Amino acid sequence: MATFAKSNAKGFAVVLSAAMVLSATVMPADAKAKKPKLSTTKVSLQEGAKKKVTVKNAKKVTWSLNKAGKKVVSLSKKSKKGVTIKAKKAGKAKITAKMKYGKKTLKKKITVSVTKKTSTNTNTNTNTNTTKATPTPTPTPTATPTPTPTETPRTKEVKDIVITYDDFQKAGIDADFASSCGIKLADEEAETPFNLLKDKDDRFDLKYFESVTVEVEYDFIDEDTSSLNGGKIALCLEAKDVTGYEDGDKFTYGIGPDETEYTLEFGDEDFEGQCAGINFQTWDTNNEYAAPECLGGISIKKVTFNARKGAEYPTV
Repeated sequence: MATFAKSNAKGFAVVLSAAMVLSATVMPADAKAKKPKLSTTKVSLQEGAKKKVTVKNAKKVTWSLNKAGKKVVSLSKKSKKGVTIKAKKAGKAKITAKMKYGKKTLKKKITVSVTKKTSTNTNTNTNTNTTKATPTPTPTPTATPTPTPTETPRTKEVKDIVITYDDFQKAGIDADFASSCGIKLADEEAETPFNLLKDKDDRFDLKYFESVTVEVEYDFIDEDTSSLNGGKIALCLEAKDVTGYEDGDKFTYGIGPDETEYTLEFGDEDFEGQCAGINFQTWDTNNEYAAPECLGGISIKKVTFNARKGAEYPTV
């Protein structure tokens, strides 16, 4: 568990004449900071297409996607300089960009419209001969042997896998944390081995899933959220990495006090194997991995592995 340390304020000797000069010549930091700009706030895409939205003048950007939009688009390469949007299926999505500049924060919305992919038929009939052709006699068909039918391999549709707070409790696993969380889902080397994913589906493999969504509940002290300054979630393939502080094998930034649901996209790269757990890490006011002073605790309410569209398990 992270510990908190408060630094003692140091006194400053102020020379009156110097202060008068500085007050007349030094501009506040916020006055110098240029306001962040998005390259666009409206994006139109066809299914399968990608587009990058860029950002100028931001010290830090937190990207988030509304719940309905997570089925429509995915976000990757998120940074203070921009984000890449990939269209998954037809629909509407809203992306929020919270951009820090100086000591201020600017929030902007990006509206994304995705349409179905259209196919272009290039087969054109250019035959302009209007002469009536002499019909050719139809030959008598020769009987061909009927091929032996081949049995089609049976398949099973891949569906979302959901692990709830109750599932953690039934497995004897604590889902309540003081700050940074190491959420173990499988550990075959534990004194009492467990695998919550296998309990949900015995064919679990990350290659069949496109993302994982973590839903949390914060316990703020006196409703003060000021010192929760961000953080990240990271997915680990080995139980030894699920410590609450490791980057893991896949991670993303963007934890904020005004959200309780976070999605980690796996992207287009090959990503397969069992998942051992997830790290949920918070930042304090110094942008360090520590429990913010305003936070009394975190509860993991639900973890959902979102199936890839049309994915099927082979059953043979």
